[in-house]
Amino acid sequence: MWQMHRGSTFAATAFCSYSAFWLGFAALRVLKLAGFTWGPDAAGYAQAEALYLGTWGVLSVLFFALTFAERAALRALFALLVASFFLLAAGAFDRGARVAGGYCGLACAACAVYTGFGEMVLETYGARLPGL
Repeated sequence: MWQMHRGSTFAATAFCSYSAFWLGFAALRVLKLAGFTWGPDAAGYAQAEALYLGTWGVLSVLFFALTFAERAALRALFALLVASFFLLAAGAFDRGARVAGGYCGLACAACAVYTGFGEMVLETYGARLPGL
């Protein structure tokens, strides 16, 4: 919420949205572990997981479209996030897609660390890292 206080609506919306993603995804997984699934069998859960991840992929595409006015590192972060969500959605049915989605997620996390660190360097020292 500090981003909203700073006047960065995009960052505040993204942080709140993806926090909600993790809460919802955890609930989905906990319900599965508790024995509640969607549909008559485990395939129903795979469909629910694919729908959930695909929906977040669509939202990420919308966020990605907004990053063209932002820094290149942020565009890369959201491009990797979009790829990760759609690969993980496909990964509900295919192991190879799930592995590829995991690697995209790791690359996305590395990009997020770089972007966050770059913003701290900019605020602390006034120096810009490449892509920021």
